[in-house]
Amino acid sequence: MKNLIIPILFALPLLAFAQHQQDQKLSPEQRATLQAKKMALHLDLSQAQERKALTVFKNHFEAQAQKHQKETQEDPYQKALQRLEHQQALQQEMAKILNEKQYASWKERHEKQAQKMHKKRRQHGTKKQGKPRPHAKHKSHNKEH
Repeated sequence: MKNLIIPILFALPLLAFAQHQQDQKLSPEQRATLQAKKMALHLDLSQAQERKALTVFKNHFEAQAQKHQKETQEDPYQKALQRLEHQQALQQEMAKILNEKQYASWKERHEKQAQKMHKKRRQHGTKKQGKPRPHAKHKSHNKEH
């Protein structure tokens, strides 16, 4: 039994990585369709709500794909500002589509997932690194004598 547990424990991270890689290969339309279907199942959406959510997600994922294609060394402030504005627009669109109970549930789940991703990035050290900051005790600063 112990001989089976160890290989399984090593295989789980690989499976999660493979799933992440698979998600990256999906087109924006495919990602939007899957997201709308998941939301429909989780929030018990009507068909009209699901169609509207699909439209919102298509726009969201297409804009995201375009952003990644043209992403260069943009100002970090502008990047953060654009990301927050995009999140606000998405929330406003969802508020129009969903009823109060569905919106509250969506928002709670959306926030939990954001926290989960933030925690995951911190644990794996994949937080985007900017330029290294000079330290007070840096060697080049101490050679002034």
